[in-house]
Amino acid sequence: MKFSDIDFSRIKEMMDNLSDEDKEKLNDMADQMVHKMKDSSMEESEEEEIDFYEFLHIDPEEYSDLPVLDPIEQACDIEMYYQDVQDSDFSACILYYSKAILKLLRNYVYPIYQARLSFSMNVNTTTLFNYLQPLMIEENIHALSQAISSEHWIDLREFLQQVCMMLSRAEYDFVHYEELQTFKSLLFDEKKLLMIKEIAQ
Repeated sequence: MKFSDIDFSRIKEMMDNLSDEDKEKLNDMADQMVHKMKDSSMEESEEEEIDFYEFLHIDPEEYSDLPVLDPIEQACDIEMYYQDVQDSDFSACILYYSKAILKLLRNYVYPIYQARLSFSMNVNTTTLFNYLQPLMIEENIHALSQAISSEHWIDLREFLQQVCMMLSRAEYDFVHYEELQTFKSLLFDEKKLLMIKEIAQ
């Protein structure tokens, strides 16, 4: 049956002939159907919603106290939204992860740079490169190793080099899904985010 085949005048006539009690019953049935549809839709939505800890396969106890959960969650939301879209550019995810890394550096590494290297920049205007550049000088590695072993600083230097490279790709080029997965493996499988926090401990 087509929509144009429906005889609305006949339906109105049938409704007019119903008793008030029967009309009330029909209204109740209609309300119940609407509520069931809404409940079903909400249940499906809840089932589809994935916690970003679960999405990244990380332990909440390890990451819950990091002051960078919002940009990490935003990166996950973008990835989940576009992961089934062919040839998507995941540059925005890299930008959010880079934002999280920069905030960790400002929180945990900046005070050490300030104490050991006379780092005088305003913390709120520092960039990722500002934290990488001092690590390219061996004298600075030696000075920093008095706070924590040089291996940690060399590891941080190599990590930041990779981050800066990916950030440049995100800003000026294209980031494929596979590249994003490699970057995430660096952050979470190799626990480089946690490494930044551990430097200050």
